[in-house]
Amino acid sequence: DAGHEGQVAAIRARQSLPISPVSRAAPGVVARRTRSRHAACGAASFAFPGRVIRYHGGVSAAASFPSLLPDFRVVRALPSSALGERLLIESVHERTPRLAHVLPASLADRLAPGVDQLVRRRLPHVEPIEQVRSDSGKAVLIAPYLGHIGGLITLDALAASRGGRLSAPEIAYAGEHLLMALDAAHAQRTYNGPLDPALIVVDRGGRTHIELFGVARFCERGAVEAAKINEQELLAELTSVFELLFRALTGLDRRSLGVRPGQAVAGLDPALDAWLAKGLAPAEGQQGYESAEHALAELRDRSGSRATVTEAP
Repeated sequence: DAGHEGQVAAIRARQSLPISPVSRAAPGVVARRTRSRHAACGAASFAFPGRVIRYHGGVSAAASFPSLLPDFRVVRALPSSALGERLLIESVHERTPRLAHVLPASLADRLAPGVDQLVRRRLPHVEPIEQVRSDSGKAVLIAPYLGHIGGLITLDALAASRGGRLSAPEIAYAGEHLLMALDAAHAQRTYNGPLDPALIVVDRGGRTHIELFGVARFCERGAVEAAKINEQELLAELTSVFELLFRALTGLDRRSLGVRPGQAVAGLDPALDAWLAKGLAPAEGQQGYESAEHALAELRDRSGSRATVTEAP
């Protein structure tokens, strides 16, 4: 029947939105909000190239956050991160999708001083914070929505959808983006600490981004202390990039097994194997890369490629 056909079409549409270095969706494509005859029934739709997918529901954000989001409506809740809730929201005026990060009170209470630094920050492959709203122990950070109609895709989730492993070119592509982010951030004395895999998202064009980079550190230490870092902390942040890349490539936790990438993936390009092994070396107490800049330069030298510098929309 028509209802069953609609469900099948929606599933196929979601499956036809792959996240990879060469995506079928043009890089930078943003879902276009459309209205239809279903709008009168509370339905709405996002239009992607060649398809329209409808969703139902959505409640006024003012119902949950009356003083913070009176001009937005909540489309639906997304999987939470270690830093709090995620909500897909849209402006009631522009009807454009946005992502709202709802911080827990433990962080929200310490966000106010110097918060303008977060809003001004623009780094390649780091999710930009467009607005910060806080009141009475609650805080919401509003950012562009980098997911698609099926939700946000993390690097780990993408690997899981491929049987637990991404290809070597995808790993090099993601690694270049993450190191570009760290290199630019460190040049501005912005630090995060070890990266949380749940905050590494892949957008509709296959580009990798870091959500809420430095936000927890900023809240916990304050603007002045957050800009200070010692060598051990810096090394841990850089090594975390290689650990999450190793997991996405092999499906294994390198720290518990102590194996080289090439031992876990047959036929792995020796240049990529050597690059990953060097990046992971500090976890074994050995010499690794001195900086994100150094690691990025060696990746480009070994692979002979260079990703386009792409900032989040």
